[in-house]
Amino acid sequence: MQASIRSVAEFGIKPDQQQIRTAELQKAIDTTSAAGQILYFPAGTYVSGTLHLRTNTTIELGAGAILQGSRDIADYPECGENFNPDAHLDLQRHHLLIAEDVENIIIRGQGTINGQGDAFWDPPAACEFFTARVQRPSPMLEFHRVKRLLLQDITITESPGWTVHVHRCAGVRINGIIIRNHLYGPNTDGLDITDSCDVFISDCDIVAGDDAIVLKSLGGINERIVITNCITYTNCSALKLGANESLGTIRQVTMSNCVVRNSSRGISLYCMGGGLFEDVSINNIVIECMNDIPLVCPIHINCSRNPSPRRDRGIGRIRNVRISQILCRSDARILLTAEDGSMLENIMLENVHMEMPEIEDRFEQARNAVGLQFSPFSPEARAAHACVAACNIKGLHLRNITTDWPQPAAVPMHFMWARNVEGTVDCPGATAAQPDTEKYNIENSRITIRD
Repeated sequence: MQASIRSVAEFGIKPDQQQIRTAELQKAIDTTSAAGQILYFPAGTYVSGTLHLRTNTTIELGAGAILQGSRDIADYPECGENFNPDAHLDLQRHHLLIAEDVENIIIRGQGTINGQGDAFWDPPAACEFFTARVQRPSPMLEFHRVKRLLLQDITITESPGWTVHVHRCAGVRINGIIIRNHLYGPNTDGLDITDSCDVFISDCDIVAGDDAIVLKSLGGINERIVITNCITYTNCSALKLGANESLGTIRQVTMSNCVVRNSSRGISLYCMGGGLFEDVSINNIVIECMNDIPLVCPIHINCSRNPSPRRDRGIGRIRNVRISQILCRSDARILLTAEDGSMLENIMLENVHMEMPEIEDRFEQARNAVGLQFSPFSPEARAAHACVAACNIKGLHLRNITTDWPQPAAVPMHFMWARNVEGTVDCPGATAAQPDTEKYNIENSRITIRD
């Protein structure tokens, strides 16, 4: 039996860009969810502060409808759990929409949710990115311990921080949504999935100032996750696992059939919180990494401790990763590293084409770089003159990687630099950048080369 539809107009709520209607909208949500009805927003702008979604909430945003967040942080009282162990400023308790300990949440339609992010930023300081204020609605849409969640077809714009955060949820479908954030908005991630299971993300179009789609763990298990048919454009990582939030386990992940536009990093796996990444398959990805952010990296895997003493939880593990059918256009390199004393395990790259219209000549800058996501304990790998730089790996298998260097190549580049690596290389279609440069620069390794 199809649920009945009730318009917000039936609750006396009319479009108004000036008046904040939080209380009226909350009453409409409470009433329709209790009755198992659909709450419909016709065309127009509706301004609100924090709204709590109840079990069986269905919100449908009609074409031209805009649910717009207030520009005043006072309209976002603290709510939800403070479940972030590091009190990271991206994970606050201020949200536009929050669903916690509920079931059957649906947000769909052709309309828009607008967070008015610029109201919570200050002008750029040391770099081009805007400066986030201490308090802001981030994540803008917070889903915590939700069973059965569907986000479908909606457009989400101008998030003040993280856009959509799915935490400890089960049975999640995110399909056909569009995210449009400011490319220099501070920490304006697109989709953040933490410690959840049975998650399907498909057919999404995401522009973000920070990570576009990222899987994280705050100490639990993030598993059985499918990401497919998405287009991303970001000044940070397009498809990513981990970084600070890699405290638990991320496993059984597949990413496929995606296009990465002009991003700083294409595929990134960063285990830096003592956790475990395993059983990850990534295939059929087109990557462009040619933007102005320094030290770009189309494929980057790193396992190490966190360089911050406050966040150092030891060294975790990354194992059983397969990356295949990749087309890269970039001025940088593939970087595969583990901190001394640890090893990446069973890493395969197969059928990868690297087209480098130019070579990023920033090798001394790379050697001296500091930062969480620059392989902080592997300066030699960061600065290696090579298409593939690999350090501390047990079971590295490179198969059918091909290279297309600029002609003439101004920088002498090996195909591969390796230190303390065991594995196989079968890449006859790969070359060094210049005819008189050795194809391989390998030390302290056991690599079977089958060229």
